[in-house]
Formats: sequence, C-alpha cells, structure tokens
Amino acid sequence: MTNGARFARMVAFAAGLVCIFGGQQAKATTFTVATFADPTSGSGTPLFNYDATTMTLSGGWSGTGLTLETVVGNFADATFSMTSTVVPLGSDGGGGTIEFFASNSDPLLTIDFDISSLEVIGFGSSEFVAVDTDSITMSGPVISVGFGTPSIDEEEAFSFSFANQLATDLDGSFSATAAFTSSTTSVPVPEPASLALLACGAGLVLRRKRLANRGALKMLLVAGGLFLFAGQAQAGSFTVATFADPASDSSTPLFELDDGQLSGAWNSVGLTLQTPGLGGVDYSNAKFSMGAVAVNPDNSTGAGQVDFFASNSDYLFSITFQSGILNKNVGFGATDFVAQGVTISGPIVPFALMDEAFAFSFANQVLTPDGFTATADFTSSATPEPASLCLTALGAAFVMRRRRRS
Repeated sequence: MTNGARFARMVAFAAGLVCIFGGQQAKATTFTVATFADPTSGSGTPLFNYDATTMTLSGGWSGTGLTLETVVGNFADATFSMTSTVVPLGSDGGGGTIEFFASNSDPLLTIDFDISSLEVIGFGSSEFVAVDTDSITMSGPVISVGFGTPSIDEEEAFSFSFANQLATDLDGSFSATAAFTSSTTSVPVPEPASLALLACGAGLVLRRKRLANRGALKMLLVAGGLFLFAGQAQAGSFTVATFADPASDSSTPLFELDDGQLSGAWNSVGLTLQTPGLGGVDYSNAKFSMGAVAVNPDNSTGAGQVDFFASNSDYLFSITFQSGILNKNVGFGATDFVAQGVTISGPIVPFALMDEAFAFSFANQVLTPDGFTATADFTSSATPEPASLCLTALGAAFVMRRRRRS
C-alpha cells in the first residue's frame, strides 16, 4: 500500500470517529471524565491516610504505575494530590481540592468540592465521595482540550473506592489504596482535528501491537508473581484485581438497579483487568457478570457472586459474598456497592486468601422509573493465607530446581 493510500485510509477513519463519537456523545446523559484502576500492588503504598483523632483524610500518589484514563486520552504514570479534608466517619465533611498531573508535572484536571463523605462499610471496603454534586467543579486541560463548550446543566461527580485498608492506630486511623472514577452530564462537542490526531495515534499503536511479541514478558511477570506474593505476605494485604471505569458515558452501564434488584455485567471491549497481586498480568477486554441480588429497604443485600473472564471467555476468578450494602444516597453519581463475608478464588488465584474485600464505585448514573443505571470502577484486596503460601513457594522451588537439572 502506498503512503498516499495509507493517509487516505487514516483520514477516512478519523471522519468515521467524528460521526460516531460525536453522535453518541450528543445523546449521552453523562460521560466519564477521568478514571484509574488501583495503581498499587498492596497496602505498603497507600493512596489515602485517615487520622481518626483529627478526623482528617489526606490523599495523593507521586509514584509510577497510575494510568489516568480521560476523555482526551490516557496518561501513564500520572500523579495526584488532595488537600487534607476534615470528614467524620459516616457523616458529611468539609471541602477540598484534588489535582491531577501528567508524568512531567503538567496539570491535567482539578476537582473542587464543598461537601464530602467518608463511608466505611466493613474493614477494607470503603469509599470517599463528594456528597452534593452542585458543590463539585471540574476544570483543567482534560476538560477543555479537544472539546467545545460544555452544557451549562452539569452534574459532576467523583468517587474513590478503597481497598488494602491497614489500621495505623488503635483510634480507628487507617491507610488505604484506591481506584477512582468521575463523571459529568456536560455534553462535549469533539473537534474533528483532535479526533483525527487520535485516529493517527491509534493507527500507530495498532501497527506496533501487531509487531510486538509480549509472550516472553508475560511469562516473566507470572514467574515473578511468587516473589511478589512473598513480599506482600509480610507487608500486609495486596491488591488482588482492579479495573478503571471502561465506559465512556452512561450509554453503556455496568450496573442496573431495577425494582429492588441489583445486577451487573460488562461484555464489551475496553475493560482492562489488572492483577498486580496475582503476577501482574493485565487482561485486555476482560468481562464480568454479577447475578441479580435483592436490595432491601435499608440498602442491605443478600448473597451473590461476581465472575470474571478473559476476552476469550476463559474463566479467571470469582468473588462470592454473603451480604452487601448499596450506598445509593450519598449524592447523585457518587454511589458504591461493597460486601461482607467475601471469598475470592479461581484459576488465577494460586493459594487461599484471608481478609478479602472488594468495592465498586459508581459514576454516570441515570435515574430510571424503578432505580438507576451506572458505570463503575473496581478494586479488591486480600491477605495471603500463610500455610497455603508456603506450599506454593515450595512447589515453585521444586520446579525451578528441576529446570536447572534439565
């Protein structure tokens, strides 16, 4: 194919994006502003710290590994900081500011909020949200670059899902890792030039991916996972699996509350399931499903199960829970689902776990006659069961010894 033909094909692809993306966004009630999966491998590198004595929550991330997925592209090794916020557990707290930066410290997004809430639902399953969406303001290059003027009627929302909670004092203080998602009802008008650049970039990435062979790298990551587990067993809990919100707007929800029944699933593309505590393998275009669970008038739920699958439908692992709580009244667009009596198991979980916890934080909520739909991010954590971990380590040592002899 000639260079001219390649250029023409990329231009046509960009034009298609303009029509498809622009038409879909015009109809969308909300869209995902920014989201990230839990960037940590365990409790040793928390994103948040809560001081129960002063009732102050502080947060930030200055390390590597956080990929901020936004409406204008993904930013690898992004960082963020949050001003210390006074917020009593289980009740409304004060305001603050969250700032996101690119790896070179360029500002990306700022979130200002006046009212906040810190909900702790079982140790290891918590969230921090802004309560009143009218009090939230989002600004910065991520909002303005490549888009026209947003609509005036905005319902901005954000939420952090906590995992890997570790008690830091007897007074109830703790540290935690987190996943993040955010949304707004503003309807952006994409600029064709920006989408053309996006198309060119996508073409280059796809070309490189065809040439890349990641098989050897994945094998090394899986092999190194055992050493990671050994370190995490001493450090405390570890991040089992996490994903950033895969939906670009409210038109592709992950969860639905309908007539007192909460169900969830993702069968499309775009969900990257990261498993930092299970060998560090990323599963592109992963899927999950959660059967309907009854939501009681007090927002508690019955038992249920969440199943995760690879893109080829291979079964990865399951999360079973004995009961749950749907926090649906902490502000429109700032809701989560957490559970108690949690067990995590499956083919990619090589040994028994303890103290399992998980949480989904919702965004892009759309009210329906009998409930709502929502997109979501996800994170989970656990502690290795010591006896099982020792057996796994012995087995790994035996295999390595046999390979040296062969």
